[in-house]
Amino acid sequence: MMRLHNCIILALAISGLAGCGEGDGRPAIPENQLRVLNTTVSILSVERDVGNKTITTDIAIGAKRRRVTLSSGDNATAAGFPVALEASFAEEDGSSLVIIEFGWDPDEPTRMWLREATLIDELVVRRDERDGRVYEQYDMNGDVFAFDYPRLSEVSMAKAARRFLQGESPVAPSPLVSEFYDKLTAFDTYYAPYAENSLQNNADGEILMALLSDAEFGVIVAGVDPSLRMSKAGTWLCRVVNACVIVKCLIFPNLACVPCTSMSIGCYVFELACAFLCGGD
Repeated sequence: MMRLHNCIILALAISGLAGCGEGDGRPAIPENQLRVLNTTVSILSVERDVGNKTITTDIAIGAKRRRVTLSSGDNATAAGFPVALEASFAEEDGSSLVIIEFGWDPDEPTRMWLREATLIDELVVRRDERDGRVYEQYDMNGDVFAFDYPRLSEVSMAKAARRFLQGESPVAPSPLVSEFYDKLTAFDTYYAPYAENSLQNNADGEILMALLSDAEFGVIVAGVDPSLRMSKAGTWLCRVVNACVIVKCLIFPNLACVPCTSMSIGCYVFELACAFLCGGD
């Protein structure tokens, strides 16, 4: 398996493969500046600490100073996921604003772990697939809810979720779709009381995810030329998140769901940049 600090450097570099070239119709942006979510972000400094497996980037968003730190994900490792990466978004003095952490197991690529946290709230998600069924567990501030449902196509899941959000029943549903619809209802009952938590509509978290999905950010922070592609395992986890097949992303999208809900971010770019969130070998 590739060493973790190499995963971070490599993945940041390969995110540049999907970058836009000259003549793509976008206005020119000064060196070390980029546009994410219609916001100008200036890269002030980058510190790469291979020994401690961290990359710290100081940025400016208007008059605000923020710090993006990429590091190994200790919580995911403790939860039994051997490959883990954490991205934090903090004030200039290091006071944390939001943290997003991913974990996965290259030997069992259908297993994934996700943590989103602010100083107020924490959500931990586990997901796995076995024998044609999907198993998800959510822990919102200590309130745990677990359920399973039949594996459906992403299109079928999205259609069922859309009708659910519109208050409509599935059209001529199969038993499998009906079961999935019932699980959407159960999850909605569980999560609705937390719908106004600090992880939802979190502007700092959305900027962080946008940066993690940006090819130019990867090239600037890595400081090396892109030359390789992301691992298949990394691509799989990225598909899980990016395709919004986690139930929460279907009806309560936020943070890790940003790349699949924001039209300003290219899915292909996110898949390439995903490796520095989810690792690979």
